[in-house]
Amino acid sequence: MKNANFRLPLYLESSRNVLQKLNIYKYTNTNKILLLLLLLLPLILVILNGLFYKACNGILSHCSTADVFVKLTLVKAYCLPVLTY
Repeated sequence: MKNANFRLPLYLESSRNVLQKLNIYKYTNTNKILLLLLLLLPLILVILNGLFYKACNGILSHCSTADVFVKLTLVKAYCLPVLTY
């Protein structure tokens, strides 16, 4: 069953429109890849932001009675790699 009222989020909707325009114009493959990456960058950042907050919330909720230095070590070990990825 298809839902006629279903709409993509705004950034995905605009990405689809731009990709359709890319097929009309003659771009090189390298330019198409770079433009696609630029269009997907906000989506990637939203996903990474969610992963970072999940990691931080998991550590801070399970280690509420631990020492501050232990929490800091855990955050540096598990949350910092998510940010630097």
